Amino acid sequence: MFMFSIRPMNVADAEEAARVTEETMRMTWSLYEKGFYPKKALEFDISQLSSQNIAKMIERTHNFLFVTEEKGKIVGLTIGEILRGHDNIGGLARLS
Repeated sequence: MFMFSIRPMNVADAEEAARVTEETMRMTWSLYEKGFYPKKALEFDISQLSSQNIAKMIERTHNFLFVTEEKGKIVGLTIGEILRGHDNIGGLARLS
């Protein structure tokens, strides 16, 4: 039986979160997107989720990031962003 826990991500998690993201994106691309989604676009997407960029996201107050852990190891993550409209009002969020 698997036991997972979900918690807010912190800056110390950024490197491992970036590694998990890159591994997942590369595997998904090779299994399902190869031939449809350009590899150059994949490399760009991966670069946007570097450990440095993830650490910056954590610091922004309009972002929310969570990690899923199994036995103390990060196995997944979620990144969300509160989107503000005109006059800084709104309640939409983007989740990936």
